[in-house]
Amino acid sequence: MIFLSKKTSQLNRDEFLKILILKEEEWKHGISSQKKFFKKNVKKFDIHNLFFKSNKKKKLIGYTCFRVRHFMLNKTKMKYMLLDSIIVSKDYKKKNYGKKIIKINNIFIKKNRLPSFLFCTKKNSNFFKLFKWKLFPSKKFQIAYRVKKKQNLMYYNSNLMIKNINIISLTI
Repeated sequence: MIFLSKKTSQLNRDEFLKILILKEEEWKHGISSQKKFFKKNVKKFDIHNLFFKSNKKKKLIGYTCFRVRHFMLNKTKMKYMLLDSIIVSKDYKKKNYGKKIIKINNIFIKKNRLPSFLFCTKKNSNFFKLFKWKLFPSKKFQIAYRVKKKQNLMYYNSNLMIKNINIISLTI
């Protein structure tokens, strides 16, 4: 598996199309809808981790998107990375690629020295807990964005002392 990390502004047309096609496997809204969502929500400095089957970079088997955003903590603006998308191609599911991708992403997060957050279902939160992601108490955060109900907020690579936080306000 070949790992490649690029900012949105560095993606070429072929890589962009491969991302849209892979996202369509998971969320079936049509390629044009995927493109519209991407253009609206992903910024030029956001980071895309691409996982290819081989050096030829023909088959994109996994993808993650980190949206670089800010949160307010005790009136202090701080940078964080939102793990927005994590996808493994249907042909490669149940072959431990998801685990490999999470491990690589965790190393990537540590290298960038930023806390990272993600939203997921209760079922998926058990998967992320295996890789040292922690559940953020739901009463201690506000979101400046619409998030599906029953979504858990999880965090990684953060020395935030949760018990000392009154409320954290995330901008997505």
